[in-house]
Amino acid sequence: MKYLSLPAWQGEKPLYLAELILALGCSAADLTWRCRSLEIGPGPETHPLEAAADSGDELTLLELLHLATPDVQVIDGEIIGYECQDGQLQPVVTLRAIDSTSWELELPHESDFQRILAAFPETVELNSSRLE
Repeated sequence: MKYLSLPAWQGEKPLYLAELILALGCSAADLTWRCRSLEIGPGPETHPLEAAADSGDELTLLELLHLATPDVQVIDGEIIGYECQDGQLQPVVTLRAIDSTSWELELPHESDFQRILAAFPETVELNSSRLE
């Protein structure tokens, strides 16, 4: 497992959830997604992605991208990708928004890390104990 951190802002604009998911490439395609404790900016109104998080709905990648596109800024919360292992959903990817300042990612493969690093060069690898 790789643990990464990257700034939630890319210059003058936020790093949108859809950009982060798309940077994962094919690794994200077959996962089932769930969102937890999301806060979406900038307005106070409830966003459909927040409603999906509140209901605990499972989402396909296409459903998640539909709700996250084009410019959903996640301020706080987790987006977790699950894969089916022995008939049970197991978490394999976690995207964690931290107070609109950074994203922390837990990724299962070196190739995922390389794709994120290529898309966002300011990414840094974290010590796993920092996230526990």
